[in-house]
Amino acid sequence: MLDLDLSPHTASRLTLADAPALQRLCERCGDYYLMEEGAPAAPDTAEHLLTVLPPRKTHADKYVAGIRAPGGELVGVLDLIRDFPGEREWWIGFLLLDPAARAARLGSRIVEEVARAVAAAGGTVIQLGVLEPNVAGERFWRRHGFAELRRQPYTARSGHPGRVIVMCRRLV
Repeated sequence: MLDLDLSPHTASRLTLADAPALQRLCERCGDYYLMEEGAPAAPDTAEHLLTVLPPRKTHADKYVAGIRAPGGELVGVLDLIRDFPGEREWWIGFLLLDPAARAARLGSRIVEEVARAVAAAGGTVIQLGVLEPNVAGERFWRRHGFAELRRQPYTARSGHPGRVIVMCRRLV
């Protein structure tokens, strides 16, 4: 769906066959899951991430990219939905990086490459939601041109309640 140039890292579409490696990544990112779910990653977290869809979307609209280090290890995952919530708008459902990869500016490279690729594909807006307690995440997204649209209640899959900051970056 999108061609992301993250050299020396690579990005490629993940499938259910990649669920075991993705599950291990999710488990290494326990800090995020404690914030979102109030508990460690569930045993089916990877499978859920690969298959969950927003209303009226199909798997043709969803792109889950695995970010691999030069040695092939899965160090990140990016979940994108095309034409959601509206036409020519893209939703970043998830950007998760292994704690060891977070300080290497990999996240910044991913975001800028996604913005370039989405614009090249005709997208005009990228939206996302960041958990309110994720102050570092909010700061990260603001540094990359995302502005707050609203705050709204959010209930995690585990039932854990929270609030999410919906943010937007206009590309044109």
